[in-house]
Amino acid sequence: MGVTVLAAAAYIVLRSSAFEATANVLVAPLAEDDPAFVGLPLIRPSSDGTRPVETGTGLLQGPAIAKAVSRRLGGQWTRNEVASALLVTPRGGSDLIAVTAKANTGPEAARVANAYVEEALDLRRRALAPLLYRLIVRTSEQVASAPNKDLRFQFTDRLKRLRSARQLGDPTLAQVSRAIPPTTAATRPAWMVLAVAVFVGLLIGLGAAALRRDG
Repeated sequence: MGVTVLAAAAYIVLRSSAFEATANVLVAPLAEDDPAFVGLPLIRPSSDGTRPVETGTGLLQGPAIAKAVSRRLGGQWTRNEVASALLVTPRGGSDLIAVTAKANTGPEAARVANAYVEEALDLRRRALAPLLYRLIVRTSEQVASAPNKDLRFQFTDRLKRLRSARQLGDPTLAQVSRAIPPTTAATRPAWMVLAVAVFVGLLIGLGAAALRRDG
């Protein structure tokens, strides 16, 4: 048992502290009858039982995002390191997605989490931009050729929303809170590590004693 406890103590001394910081993204699905973004791959209520927040979570993951974050952080993090340090999960029972980063310091964890959200939303904006541009051109023509004021108003309203989305990004995804540097590490407390070590040591000792007795 002594060896086990000593090993646990060495682990506590040598381990690097891990800090976690979380940013939150809100998923706001479009109404099913919203005509402004017809034909665009945006988040809407699903008929197959998939929650919109789960769809949004999928959109905020992928190697392209990790690569973009790596570039943004100046090469201090590789793409694989970014992917390993990030956890993107729906917050149960809500329309929020938690983007959590783990790093050796609190400020670094917050920096990585915020960079990830910003790059993910920016990549989403750039992916939608050409689709929105084509709709903007078409809607502009519809405004010009509308036969009455009511249709012209409808097309003008759609045009404003399309232009806003092209500038700001996916209207169904928005960062609602930035990650704040944590002041305490998220690693297991030392007493827990030692308690587990003592328990494992006792099991090993009992097993060895039983073997000696049987022998």
